[in-house]
Amino acid sequence: MYRGLQSANPAERPHIKNAQLVSLIAPFLLKLAKHVALLSCLLLIGKARGEPIIGPLGILLLIIGAALIHSVGRRLQMRPAPGNRFRRGGR
Repeated sequence: MYRGLQSANPAERPHIKNAQLVSLIAPFLLKLAKHVALLSCLLLIGKARGEPIIGPLGILLLIIGAALIHSVGRRLQMRPAPGNRFRRGGR
């Protein structure tokens, strides 16, 4: 057993809690974006069949929303951990 190691005290390292929260939010946002994209595909199929539920502007806004949600989720997923020495870009 290593005697020099101590357990992490959450009060001393608040970034651990934030990193755990981000690790839970990012997959949720990615899954939500995929579901919104699937919904927009179904709306396009319904419009092609002649049963439009919403107009073309609504479908476009839904697709843009899915893309924005996905990009935020990917950015949160790819963000380096706080205090990491090996940051991207060599800084």
